[in-house]
Amino acid sequence: MAYLARFLYELLLALSLPLAAAGWIRKMCQRNGLGTGIKQRFGFYDQLAESANKGGIYIHAVSVGEVQIALKLIKELSLSRNSNQPLNSQNELKLVQQAVLDESEPMTKNRGAQCITNDTRAPRQSEEEVAIAKINHLNNHFTLAVTTSTAWWLAHDTIKNSSSLEAKVTLIYAPFDFSILTRSVLQRFAPKQLILIESELWPNLLYSASKLDIPAVLINARLSDKSYSRMLKYKQLINKIGQAPHWMSLEYISVSFDRDVERWQQLGFKTEQLHLTGNIKYDNCSIENAHNPNLTPKNELKLVQQAVLDESEPMTKNRGAQCITNDTRAPRQQLPSNFRQERSDALAKQVTSSHQSEEELAIAKSNHFTICLVSSHADEELLLMAFIAELREELAVEAEEEQTQTPELEFIIIPRHVERCPDIVEHLAEYDFELNRDYQLVNKTGQVAQWLERSDLAIIGKSFLKKGGQNPIEPLQHNVPIICGPYMSNFEPLISELKEANAISYCSELPKSENHELADMHEQVRRSIKQHISYPQIAQQQLQAAHQVLAKHQGATAKAAALIES
Repeated sequence: MAYLARFLYELLLALSLPLAAAGWIRKMCQRNGLGTGIKQRFGFYDQLAESANKGGIYIHAVSVGEVQIALKLIKELSLSRNSNQPLNSQNELKLVQQAVLDESEPMTKNRGAQCITNDTRAPRQSEEEVAIAKINHLNNHFTLAVTTSTAWWLAHDTIKNSSSLEAKVTLIYAPFDFSILTRSVLQRFAPKQLILIESELWPNLLYSASKLDIPAVLINARLSDKSYSRMLKYKQLINKIGQAPHWMSLEYISVSFDRDVERWQQLGFKTEQLHLTGNIKYDNCSIENAHNPNLTPKNELKLVQQAVLDESEPMTKNRGAQCITNDTRAPRQQLPSNFRQERSDALAKQVTSSHQSEEELAIAKSNHFTICLVSSHADEELLLMAFIAELREELAVEAEEEQTQTPELEFIIIPRHVERCPDIVEHLAEYDFELNRDYQLVNKTGQVAQWLERSDLAIIGKSFLKKGGQNPIEPLQHNVPIICGPYMSNFEPLISELKEANAISYCSELPKSENHELADMHEQVRRSIKQHISYPQIAQQQLQAAHQVLAKHQGATAKAAALIES
């Protein structure tokens, strides 16, 4: 029966492969992925597998989020393994001793008490010392397997920019989940352990690891409501034919939240197999200065942010390369954490020297407000752009009635998939929204942090389209308060904890008609933005509350690494 289940799975996989492969190749072309190893997905690794270090740990990380977790984990494991550990067994010692003997040794002569040698180097290390070094090298190597070109480039750039990682990590594309391919890749790289990240429980990968006696673990396990319901139904079905679900071959699981422990128990795991470690994504995400009451509010630093934007850049459009950019300069370096404060102080001195009053200075500083739409998906750009346009008109009317200066709202769009940039420009142009006049568009992957450094407020993408939302943590990590749409189920229970702590602004999900729902979202977004513009202390209160919520995840990476080492 187990064979029949695997046969049906592979049959369905084979039938869907042509369509899936076509879409995957198209995305590879759009995201500059051709030439990065596309044939590896079909199990062809050529000389890479022959020259790569074998042994160590094979980490299965599919897309950008999983790769970010994997890289943090690799760094932590590398740190914990830097100190030489005694060999675990005589067998390990003998294996490496044989490797030492394989190398040719310099000729020596010893007559009586005399010794002649042609080697003037320092005395060699003992066999045990050499063995320890070699074993540590093997244990300290990682094979990182990804499936998307965006994830590949993120991992590639991170590894290339780190001398410590470059020698330890072999980056590959994971093959499609056919048993013949997964078995082949595991045999080629011969890992001592398989680590799966979050929810990537590929059946044949787990099956092949089990057959090759490679222990498999799930780290930073993610289990949404939908996934839990689906897995529970599958478990009940497979149990009827006397089989255990494929995920039961896992040795243990590290989970992020208390509620996940009970859920994994319902899926068949014992308590001793489940380890509450916190979420690696939220580790090292403490919000700098959020607790500092003297921190200058964001909307008192608008001229500083305007200075950061410097000169407006010409807009270029290249249909062939699917590239739109308003920034032709080299990528910016990460700004220091005290950047805003230093620039604000410098600005204050400059304005004081020009004899402006404190009241005029405050008005100037509060006149510019930057909103960043992070990881947007199709149709969200138009939805939020319409909200921003109406809010601009409303603020202009209010300023005229009150005879004050109209706040300048800058709107920055960072799409989740940058290959959509040409379509975004064309779509917004149909509604008379013009690039560089009404909004700015970021077309390069990996620049979210730089643009968040310039922002006063972040709107989380994928949260207005009933698709589960994107990660809300990165804006909070950069001291940027956030607004979420009503659909953030992918990040439960964290998002509920943030809501309960009043750490974020969000739209409530209302069971109304589509038109009424749109009007409700519009009103809630408008009200939240206006509150942040008018009352800068709201941002600090929310950031302080978010810091408290995220604090329990500090040390999650170290806990997961310790679990793997145990």
